[in-house]
Amino acid sequence: QKEKTTASELAAPSIFSIDGLWSKDSAGLLTNHGYLFSSDGTFQEIGSVISGTWQMPSMDSIMINDQEHEHSFLLKAERQDLITLTDSNQSANYRRVPFGMNDKPDILNGFSGTLSSLRPDREYQVQIPPCKMVEILLHSEDTLIGFVLTRARDNIITKPVRNWKSVLVNGGEFKLTLMHNKPGKLTADGSEYDLKVMAY
Repeated sequence: QKEKTTASELAAPSIFSIDGLWSKDSAGLLTNHGYLFSSDGTFQEIGSVISGTWQMPSMDSIMINDQEHEHSFLLKAERQDLITLTDSNQSANYRRVPFGMNDKPDILNGFSGTLSSLRPDREYQVQIPPCKMVEILLHSEDTLIGFVLTRARDNIITKPVRNWKSVLVNGGEFKLTLMHNKPGKLTADGSEYDLKVMAY
């Protein structure tokens, strides 16, 4: 004979899932730090190109492997949208943030020009929407040209790179600076570049 479902079973909370975008809480505010956990067992750090794999040995622990280091955290699900991760160094709260991606990117900005001995760097102001996967691509035959992405109290890319793709939770206005690693090698004619900022 089939057993009846009890009232307590009907009232049981839904099973917690770690999948999704989690922003580190700072005094009640979201930050550009945290993790995007995907259902295929991979993750990416918010505001960073660091990625790797994750697994939950139990419902109260999670292991994150970024291919160079393995991090083990105690996990406490305060609510479906709030977790606490604790390791030997610290304990921090993370909030779930609504997140989705388009198959094709929207081009937010496009810049082209020349870096020369007369002007070895360029600065652009870019508006980036919140909670988006952002990609910045630089095309130039001069391999010594790179870019950084910064703003007050929120330096995302501090060492020059030629391409970058990651999630940003807090959008807004950023400064995109294009520079030459060895400006003394630039000529008056300079080196041409093409730069695109895209969001998925």
